[in-house]
Amino acid sequence: MITDLPEEIASRTQQPPFEAVVSRVAEDRQRLVRRTAIGGAVLAATALLVVPRLGGDAAKEPTDSNPSPTVPTDGLAFGVPELLARPDVSVLAVGGSDDGGVAALWQGCESDGTTCGYAVLTDDGTSVGSVVVDTRVLSPTDRGWLIHTPGGWRQLGSDGWVSGVTTAGEDGVRPGDEAVETAGGLGLLRGNRLLLMPSSSGSPTQAYVTPQGRLLEVSATGDGSLRLRATTDGRHWTTLRSWPPGNGVTQVRLAGHGRAVAAVTTGAPGDDRAVERVDVSHDGGRTWTTARGIDFAAQVRDLSGLAVSAHGTVFLTTGSDGLIRIDREGNAQRTPVSAHDQAVFTTTYDVCVLTSPQKPGRPEQVTCSEDDGTSWSRRPAPGASLVSRR
Repeated sequence: MITDLPEEIASRTQQPPFEAVVSRVAEDRQRLVRRTAIGGAVLAATALLVVPRLGGDAAKEPTDSNPSPTVPTDGLAFGVPELLARPDVSVLAVGGSDDGGVAALWQGCESDGTTCGYAVLTDDGTSVGSVVVDTRVLSPTDRGWLIHTPGGWRQLGSDGWVSGVTTAGEDGVRPGDEAVETAGGLGLLRGNRLLLMPSSSGSPTQAYVTPQGRLLEVSATGDGSLRLRATTDGRHWTTLRSWPPGNGVTQVRLAGHGRAVAAVTTGAPGDDRAVERVDVSHDGGRTWTTARGIDFAAQVRDLSGLAVSAHGTVFLTTGSDGLIRIDREGNAQRTPVSAHDQAVFTTTYDVCVLTSPQKPGRPEQVTCSEDDGTSWSRRPAPGASLVSRR
């Protein structure tokens, strides 16, 4: 991979796809460790269009009448209306941006389930944007989301516009870097450059970078253990926590906001779907507090989402207990907002949850709080009013 040659020379050299480089690095690391799964410039005009926000998406509360939305034939990116008109359409993921926008990754399948496509629809409060993607990646960034289109990796803004992303090799870690998910694993986003994660003697499964440039990384080692480590340069590492083989822990999830970081371990002994414990740090991972008030290992299962708000509050969505809120002091409380809280994410000031509709057949909903989880209001997920409900 050429990263340090002058721009005019590098531009003439054929660069392998980022996914291929990630796969090559992963294969090299597999010789030493057991791999653990991790849970252009501008697109052509036909690939992206921004349209005025529709009234159905603007509503804070769903009405009791059936909106009976129709799928328009224009005003959306090429291929999006056809995808949303398929018999089996659902939201796979949601995410928030730092300017308050929300994005939803939609999957549309034929009735036999063999042919599926993907599209991301965004809502910044005034307009709806849409773009066809070819992977399930919807990774939040400071400026929106990292997505993959037939033209390569792109950053998608909350207003629906996309910008090009170039790919490169390793280059340590710096302040302002963001840990992102790609189709082949984890990477670092530095402005419009997508970099490989720093090399380490393990397979990275989760990562978060503080604004000061401290990378926290969960990695699996060859003996079946997990460890949480930190680095500020990509070369020198400090082990913060470790989980030896055979202790039942199967996964460690990370999320952060500023210097606040949450680490959730799942897989208590005898139950690989149980949430074992939640640890919270407010100083970039240097000191930790274990959440209390709920016996996680004995009661809480099926973690589907993890987020940290601008106030340092931790939110989890679980299959057993819905939304769980953990304040800065580590006090955990069950605060479900619907019959089925599926995922939680944050924007600059809001905390939002993908929730089940109040009545069958209604559009998918995003329920958000402007006061750190005290009160909530609902609105359809971006694009939900464009989906035909049969």
